[in-house]
Amino acid sequence: MLVDDRGYTVGDRTFTYTIEPPEYNALSADIDFFTKDANNLESWNGYLTCDQKQGTGTKILSGGEASAVTMKHFAEVVLNWGTDLEIRGKREPLMMAQLNIKTDDAALTDPVDEIKFSDGSKPNKRYRLELKSADLGPSCSEAADLAGTIKTILKSGQTATVSGVDFNPTQYPLSLIPPTNGCKVQVNGKLNFIVSNRSKTDLYQLATVLPDTAVLYGGLGNTELIELSDARKEVPIEPVGVIVLAIDGLRQDVLYPPIEQQVYPPNILSPYYIQPTELKGLCDVLGGKQTGIFSTTNCDTLQMDSKHIKLKNVTTIFPSITFAAWASIFTGKQPGQLRDDNGKVIDEGLSGPLCQDNKGLRLRG
Repeated sequence: MLVDDRGYTVGDRTFTYTIEPPEYNALSADIDFFTKDANNLESWNGYLTCDQKQGTGTKILSGGEASAVTMKHFAEVVLNWGTDLEIRGKREPLMMAQLNIKTDDAALTDPVDEIKFSDGSKPNKRYRLELKSADLGPSCSEAADLAGTIKTILKSGQTATVSGVDFNPTQYPLSLIPPTNGCKVQVNGKLNFIVSNRSKTDLYQLATVLPDTAVLYGGLGNTELIELSDARKEVPIEPVGVIVLAIDGLRQDVLYPPIEQQVYPPNILSPYYIQPTELKGLCDVLGGKQTGIFSTTNCDTLQMDSKHIKLKNVTTIFPSITFAAWASIFTGKQPGQLRDDNGKVIDEGLSGPLCQDNKGLRLRG
């Protein structure tokens, strides 16, 4: 079972036991728990009362139980507890482990509770998985057969998909091979991993990903799910914002090529059209790379199309008042479905007002 940072078990654990011979009907059946410290001093640590007193039965240990990963844990079935007919089964070892995510930065020793996007250049955004458990032996030699996966999942719990063949996978296998390396979990055979939405081509050109680092595609608003044997841990990926860029008083055919604009006659080059690559600031905003220092015409557009989206079928409200237009953008409703209340645009379908103040437009929940 996994133990969280506060020392409590995460999730439930089902124990299965068998009483033999099958025809024997016990007076009672319990599962007793024991711990041993570093000096091999044993302590009784509680019990579960079982319902099935004959044959095979199951019992669930609910999550939230206090458990120290610095101790060794054991369980045994006890029949007819406290009577002259008391029978004790074989004491079986349990695995209680703390799965931590740590950075590659030596100055940061505490586990992290969120994974940040990275290109691999910063050690505080390179991560590794570590198991902390006295039950696994001093070098995790007793856990060599543990295996699992790490994968990017959506809010629905489904595995995320990548944007194309030039992007890294969303899932890798986990292992503890070789066990002599200690309790470090390898991601696809590598000790470190990063999460990045950059393409393989981008990362190759940056040359910032170290050879011992696996790269996972993160997507937007997703979570990393780590499953190791019957244990699982979810760690959120930092949220990524979306910038909505609107320019007041600008015709669509100024920045949109003929095939995308709806203002000038279709497929005819507007006399007002300006190539985005001719505007240094716009090149950067749209995801291009400015290769010149002083030039405004040196825009590398190789990755530009995959870094932004132009909305083609967009028509503003009439009259085109900025404040009311933004309210329609963020609510998806016509101005007639909204009302103004002392400077606040109210959408009756929301739990709070959509407000305009000197800090801009924002949603309140």
